Amino acid sequence: MYRNKKGFTLIELVVVMCIIGVLATILVPSAIGFVKKSKRTSDISTARDIYNDGGIILAEGGDGFFAYISGGGSDTSVSVQRNEETESYNLQVVCERVANDAGAKWKAVSNQYDPFVEELNKMEDANATLKYFSPTGNERLGKWVIGRRSEDTAKVEVWAAEEGGGPLYRVWPETDDRYTKN
Repeated sequence: MYRNKKGFTLIELVVVMCIIGVLATILVPSAIGFVKKSKRTSDISTARDIYNDGGIILAEGGDGFFAYISGGGSDTSVSVQRNEETESYNLQVVCERVANDAGAKWKAVSNQYDPFVEELNKMEDANATLKYFSPTGNERLGKWVIGRRSEDTAKVEVWAAEEGGGPLYRVWPETDDRYTKN
């Protein structure tokens, strides 16, 4: 009499739920890792675009170039890990921008850099957001920083920083290993 009823038994439902649980346990961490990697890759691409915009300003040789080259500022000691080696040097911060506000503009840290920053704000890539917030889980990255080495003022470097702090990770050129491997 009960043989004609269709449906699942309790045991069959429990087995299916266990299988779904095991699959979720395996797939969710992979998906999270993939999302983090894609955000970091996006940031590196954005930093490269900002770097190229700065290079264009320097290559044009106008007021922005002279402001960038002749501007001064205080040195910030930074370190970068590349290929298991640590490089330390002094960086002069030229300008910064809150990276998670698409309407934010670059702001010069000194009025000497204003012509460079004015030209940078006209560039298409200048208002890109920072997508990956915390490679180590301890910082909340939320600011782009453009700087130059104290000993080589003709080069542009793009850094990620905490919203209220200084440069933490060089994103372009030669991305800091600490940024990409966490």
